[in-house]
Amino acid sequence: MLEQFVYPQIQDLQPNIVFQQDGAPPHNSTAVQRQVPGREISQSLDRTRRTHFLATTFHDITPLDFFLWRFVKDRVYATEVDDIPMLRYRITDAIATVIEDMLRRT
Repeated sequence: MLEQFVYPQIQDLQPNIVFQQDGAPPHNSTAVQRQVPGREISQSLDRTRRTHFLATTFHDITPLDFFLWRFVKDRVYATEVDDIPMLRYRITDAIATVIEDMLRRT
């Protein structure tokens, strides 16, 4: 999934992209860096780098982590996702169920 979808999307969105993984600790080990060749890995906001991998412990910069991502994730992964088209459909469908009142209450 990273090679087929995530990396191409990040490349298309350069230079203003921040990659953030819901609920994950910072992935700055050597093993992870080998899987992300040529990409900068950082635990903080460093505007000079092209791509940032941020820890979700910075809750002041992850406001959607509290409601929206959890809401969407619960619906998307209610059952196993088999491929990228299914993942895309489920994400789109989950986002479509979010109404303005839900966001106001968060």
